[in-house]
Amino acid sequence: MRGSTATRRRFGAWIAVVALAGTVVAGLATTAGAAPLNESQWKKQANAICTTGNQETAALFQQYFGNLQRGQEPDPATVAAYVAVFAPAIQSQIDAVDALPEPTKLKAKVSTYLATARAALATLKANPSLLTMEPGPFDETFKLAKKLGLKQCA
Repeated sequence: MRGSTATRRRFGAWIAVVALAGTVVAGLATTAGAAPLNESQWKKQANAICTTGNQETAALFQQYFGNLQRGQEPDPATVAAYVAVFAPAIQSQIDAVDALPEPTKLKAKVSTYLATARAALATLKANPSLLTMEPGPFDETFKLAKKLGLKQCA
């Protein structure tokens, strides 16, 4: 990973997106099959998923990359191990957001967002070294999250 502040922020943002998984799965089990949420409710719940995920992934980020010095790149084995731990969490996060009953007017945008996240995850799993590259595999996902008003997911 490049040692620049921008890269660390992007990398940290990616980790935040990944982290949502655990919290959402529990909360969303109760919303499955429910009537669509209004836009404000949907954004609030999706952002809450990301916020919780951000907190969870911060600890894992520290575990895998906390000892890196400024400008120091992580070794490929550490990156691969990190991606192996986060891939299931990312999938859970995607599933949790997907389980939220989105408002009808956001259906197409949410579908695009989730498809882009799934594609980014598949790309990352196939090539973990992309985690340290710019642009990263989730850059487009972050842009779509911002457009949806998911500040905590971007």
